[in-house]
Amino acid sequence: MDLNRWPGKIWDISHKILATEAGLGQMGINRIVLHPKYGAFIQLNSILIDAELDEYSRPVPESPCIKCHLCAAVCPTGAISKDEPFDFFACSTHCYRDNMIGFQKWIETIITAKDFAEYRSRYNDSETAFLWQSLMFRVSYRCGYCVAVCPAGEEVKAVYLQDRAAYIQQVLKPLQERGWSPFM
Repeated sequence: MDLNRWPGKIWDISHKILATEAGLGQMGINRIVLHPKYGAFIQLNSILIDAELDEYSRPVPESPCIKCHLCAAVCPTGAISKDEPFDFFACSTHCYRDNMIGFQKWIETIITAKDFAEYRSRYNDSETAFLWQSLMFRVSYRCGYCVAVCPAGEEVKAVYLQDRAAYIQQVLKPLQERGWSPFM
């Protein structure tokens, strides 16, 4: 990332696009790269090299996404939908707001609030704790529900297909019942 370009596009590459082009998986409707064996449970990183390679672009021939739409059913923001394109901004605003944009808004609130009561009208104790934690430890991602329910990948897909009702009760329902709040 190049923060000198902030608030514009600060990233140089997309790990997701590189992963799909390299044949590590395909993008699911939840905009997560799904690996044929491991499903959504992969971590991406990229190494850029200055060399010509013998082979390029070996995409995975079949998407690991089985179109179960559990990701849409559990998404607390509606960013994932059966019928609409993925809403990047709904997901990004919710999941990554402890990053730079959320941090800037928090600082602005601290500076402009006339007193503690006004500050607390915008940020409760839980939200303040999340932001403090992101400064002291690392950024916390607020969701990940779409990854948690995704039955893509060899092992999880078999469990899901064997007993969909049980999978929904054990995996999807607890996340739905947990609910969503802006301070989650």
